[in-house]
Amino acid sequence: MGPHLMRRPPRYVHGFVDRHGKPRFYFRRAGFKKVPLPGLPWSSQFMEAYEQAVAGQSAPVDAGARRTKSGSMRALAVSYFQSVDYRSMQARTQRVYRGLIERFCEQADKDGNKFGDKRAALIGREHVVRLIATKADKPEAANQFRKVLRAMMKCGRDRT
Repeated sequence: MGPHLMRRPPRYVHGFVDRHGKPRFYFRRAGFKKVPLPGLPWSSQFMEAYEQAVAGQSAPVDAGARRTKSGSMRALAVSYFQSVDYRSMQARTQRVYRGLIERFCEQADKDGNKFGDKRAALIGREHVVRLIATKADKPEAANQFRKVLRAMMKCGRDRT
C-alpha cells in the first residue's frame, strides 16, 4: 500500500495518529455527530462504515438543545436565531444582534440568576425599562438593546 493508493480520504473524513501510534479516522460533518470509522481509508470495511455514516446523517444536531429550558429567554433566543427575520439580515447585523443577545442571556440579575434562564413570558415592561436604564450612560447601546429585545419578543409572539 503505497502513497499512490491513499491519495486523500473521502469527504468529511478526518484522521490522526493517536499517542499509541494507531491511525484513527472519523466522519466529521459540521452540525452532525462525529462517527468513528474502522480500518484505513478506501478499505472495504472503512467504506462500508463510511456509507452508513453518510446515510445516518439525515438531520443536524441541535447544539445546546438539552441545556436550554423550554420557554426561557435562551430558548427564545435560539428560536430567534433560526427565524427568517434574523437569517435575512446582513452578516454584520447578525453578529451584532447575536452578541447583544448572548451577553444579555449571560448577564445576571441582583440575585445572581442569569436572564437567559428566566421565563420569557414573565418579563414585563418594568423589567425592560430597568434593563435599559442600566445602559443610561450609553444611549445608543440602550436603543440597540431595545431594538434587539423587541425583535426577539416579536419572533416569540409570532411562533405561538
